[in-house]
Amino acid sequence: MFDKLLQRLRKNPSPDEAPEGPDTVVPQSHEPDWERGILRRRPLVDAQLKLVGHEYHLHQPLTRVAPVARSVRLCDEIVLRELAERMGRGGTREALTLVSLSPLSADLPLLHPLPNAEQVVLLFGLAHHPPPEATALQALRAAGYLIGFEGLPRDVAIIELADYLRVPIRELDLAQLSQRVNVLMRVAPHCRRIASQVDQFEEYLAVSEMQFELVQGLFYEARGIDSHAELDAGYLRLIEALNLTRAGAEFEQIAEVIRVDPLLSFKLLRYVNSAASGLARKVDSLQQAITVLGHRPLYRWLSLLMFSLDDSDPLQDTLLEAALTRARTLELLGGERLGKIEGEQLFSAGMFSYLEALLRLPLWSIVARIELPEEMRIALLSREGRFGPWLRLAILAEEGDGPDDVLLAECGVSYAQLNRALLEAQFWAGEVLAA
Repeated sequence: MFDKLLQRLRKNPSPDEAPEGPDTVVPQSHEPDWERGILRRRPLVDAQLKLVGHEYHLHQPLTRVAPVARSVRLCDEIVLRELAERMGRGGTREALTLVSLSPLSADLPLLHPLPNAEQVVLLFGLAHHPPPEATALQALRAAGYLIGFEGLPRDVAIIELADYLRVPIRELDLAQLSQRVNVLMRVAPHCRRIASQVDQFEEYLAVSEMQFELVQGLFYEARGIDSHAELDAGYLRLIEALNLTRAGAEFEQIAEVIRVDPLLSFKLLRYVNSAASGLARKVDSLQQAITVLGHRPLYRWLSLLMFSLDDSDPLQDTLLEAALTRARTLELLGGERLGKIEGEQLFSAGMFSYLEALLRLPLWSIVARIELPEEMRIALLSREGRFGPWLRLAILAEEGDGPDDVLLAECGVSYAQLNRALLEAQFWAGEVLAA
């Protein structure tokens, strides 16, 4: 799907593209700048930190040439087409899907309607363009979509058509943010308010007191580290099972370690019987599950259970989904190029790279307890070695400006391949959590 749209733009260059001039720097790459976008998904949580949905957008680094209208619309079309294709297959668990679009693309959703439109918010950014005309928004609402804006439209009639308003907090201090919320509550009391760019846990604590119903950002990865904390018995037992599995211990020995904890046994059976496991038949007992899976697949599911032990942690689902997405992305990309076994090791590296955020312990102290291949250990602790570039690629695809051309070339991955793997991994993670 990505390739076809990219080919369309190459064959039909925009006639209104700005001509070269003394202040225009033309990229040296053979690909247009807009093509370097990364299809990202951001979790959406409520004020109680419950995972309630996601936002999808095509992130693009700052370009040296201003994007033209045709490029903007085609970028939005990529997101809509890919989402329509994936959501049409089912398996998605979120109650809410935000799709960030340019106002220039207000007519695209009608051409490619998404399933369950009543749960889809088309969120138009107003930083560079005015909002769509009221007639276009009314047509979208008639098709079942919800409407959102990043920024506040000046036209009261446009505001009345909105269901959500989003406020990026990065450049606002607390006083300005509080004032902005008061304005939104006064002029658009019917809209649900979203705080975005909430990347520190202290920022989440602040916005949660300011009448924001929904929050976006990377704050769930930044709750702080307690170097003196100890792992509880459940985690220690699971690490023991991981180490036995890696060592190729007898299945009965592994089962005995897990069987001591009934909840752990139940959760493993639930995941193994999910659609994401790929098993042809249901398994009914812990011993049967371990035997049917075998050591390498069992190791995968045990690593997943690290993120499912503490039901009192409201961010557990968010962290598990993030870890699964990173792990599956690495497996899809690295496994295809390095081999199946290496792909499985990359999956584990992706999962374990989130353990610091989950357990709030230094990663080195966690890794010291887990028997790991040396290449995986080096990648986790220093982002170097054979697996280091792959882990950096997955992390940079999720944050900042994304990976550069050098890193992509080192891994032998194109933007289109990266985006396809990211989206497939995201929906696979949703299937696991829906189990």
